[in-house]
Amino acid sequence: MKNKITPLVSRYISNFRIQLALCIAISLFSTRINAQTTVQIGFDTLVSPSTTYGPIYRYSATSATTTAHSNMLFTVSELATAGIPSGATITAVEFYKVNAANFTTPITHSMYMANTLNTGLANTLTWASIQGSHTLVLTDASFNVPDSSGWVAWNISPFTYTGGALEIAAEQVMTASGGATDKIQWRYSAGISTDKLVGATNTSTTPPAILNGGVAAYRTRPNIRITFTPPLSTNAVNDQFLLELSPNPAHQELVVSISGIQMRNFLKLMSLNGYIVYSQSIDKTTTPQQIKIDLSRIAKGVYFLQLEGDKSTRIRKVIID
Repeated sequence: MKNKITPLVSRYISNFRIQLALCIAISLFSTRINAQTTVQIGFDTLVSPSTTYGPIYRYSATSATTTAHSNMLFTVSELATAGIPSGATITAVEFYKVNAANFTTPITHSMYMANTLNTGLANTLTWASIQGSHTLVLTDASFNVPDSSGWVAWNISPFTYTGGALEIAAEQVMTASGGATDKIQWRYSAGISTDKLVGATNTSTTPPAILNGGVAAYRTRPNIRITFTPPLSTNAVNDQFLLELSPNPAHQELVVSISGIQMRNFLKLMSLNGYIVYSQSIDKTTTPQQIKIDLSRIAKGVYFLQLEGDKSTRIRKVIID
C-alpha cells in the first residue's frame, strides 16, 4: 500500500524547499559581496637601514623629528600583476615592520589614497596638492604601531580603486614630549626606483609643506599587502565583454578581438613601468571587431593591455618577443 502525503504536508515541504533555496541564494550572495582578498606587492626581505619616509617615519629613539609627510606610488602594472581589478574596494593595507619598536607616546596619524595616472613621483610634490587630489581614509589622534615585528595593518575607510596607479600618503605629528623606543624599520624589495616614494620631515610642530627629502635610503618604498573586495558588478557587467589576444607571445603584430562593448572605451598597451606605448579609443559596439597593433617599433618584453570603460576594465598580460 502506497503512502499518501496530505496536501498540508505537501505544502509544508514545498515551502521548506523554497525557504531552503532562498537561504542558499542569500548565503551565496553574502559570500560573494563579503569575499575579501589580500594580495602582496614586493616579496624581498631587505631592511631599510634606518627608516623610510612612509608609512611611518622614525630615524632613532632620540631623533628630534616630530612631524613627517610622505607619499608612495604603486603602478598600474604592479596592481594588475597582484590581481586587483578596477572597481575593487580597498579596506586595509599592511606594511611589514622589521624591528620591535614603537612610539613612547601615541602620535596623530592620517592616511590618504588616490587613483592617479602617475608613473613616478617628484620631490617637488606639495602636501597641499596631495590634499587636493587624495581622499582621507584614516585619521587617528592616538596612533601607535605594535612593539614587535610583523605586518602592521591600517584598517581604512573603504576606498574604490579605479584601475590606474594607487598613491598612499601619510601625515604624522608627535607631541613635544613624545619619543620612540628605537628607529622604526620597514621591509622593502630591490629594483624599485626612488621615485615611488617621496617625503620630508620637520623638527617643528608644523609638518613640511614640500615632500623634498633628499635621503635616498629613506625613499625605499616598503612592501605592501592590500585587502580588497572585488566589485559586485564585475561578472554582471563583463558577461558579454570579451577581450582576446593572438598571438601571445607576439612578435610583429598583435591582434586584439573585442566584442560586447556597451560604451566608449580606451585601449592602452603599457610597459611594466606604466608607460603607454600604444593607445586607441574604441567606440560602442555589440558586434565583434579586431584591432591590429603594429609591434615592430616596440621593444621586446612584458606589457599589459588594458581596455578601460566607465564601469569596467579588462587587463591582459602581453609578451613581445
